[in-house]
Amino acid sequence: MTKRELYIEKIKPFIDKDIIKVLTGIRRSGKSVMVNYSHL
Repeated sequence: MTKRELYIEKIKPFIDKDIIKVLTGIRRSGKSVMVNYSHL
């Protein structure tokens, strides 16, 4: 698995906020992994 630290840093300010977060991108680009990884 590739660590996407730049993307994680962009997502961090929105974690634990009462807004809906949507990650979009091409298939098999790791969107679900980013959601699961951001909770670690």
